[in-house]
Amino acid sequence: MSTRVYTKWTQKEKSLLKQLVKQHSDTNKYNWIEISDIIHTRTPRQCYDQYILLFKTDKSGERHQWNNEEEHTLTTLFKQNPYNWKTIQQNFKQLSIRQLKNKYNQLARTQKCQLIPSNSNTDTQTESSLNSVQNVYKMTEKELSEETNEQMQKYALQQSELGELAQFLASYLDL
Repeated sequence: MSTRVYTKWTQKEKSLLKQLVKQHSDTNKYNWIEISDIIHTRTPRQCYDQYILLFKTDKSGERHQWNNEEEHTLTTLFKQNPYNWKTIQQNFKQLSIRQLKNKYNQLARTQKCQLIPSNSNTDTQTESSLNSVQNVYKMTEKELSEETNEQMQKYALQQSELGELAQFLASYLDL
């Protein structure tokens, strides 16, 4: 495998990529490894990213301009389907999953939405589970303490019985 250095895509590379993608357009499944081997100067990831730029942008070729309604839809869908980008993408057919993730992460950084959706039911369940674990811990700690005391008492009793037995044997052997 040859070492590939990143450079700006040439028109020749772009047209070759378009041609290769069109050859596979009937299946909608692209083997980016094969495509990158044919292009020779690009990695599979670079080919995929360029494909997104060439085919998944607006008709004008410009970057997608998000409006407030789309941002709201994205955040709402994310809260309903956390990290299920394929499901979310069904509402944004013109955008790739990568574009959706990037936009969502940008919104999360600017605090327009929460990165991990909060659900009051989930919070209540978590709190309830935590309380249950704490109660079990307290019970276990108490039971262990009681059991330890019982074992120490048994040990002391055994020691005293052994001491008495040792005295008896010593007196028996001295006869």
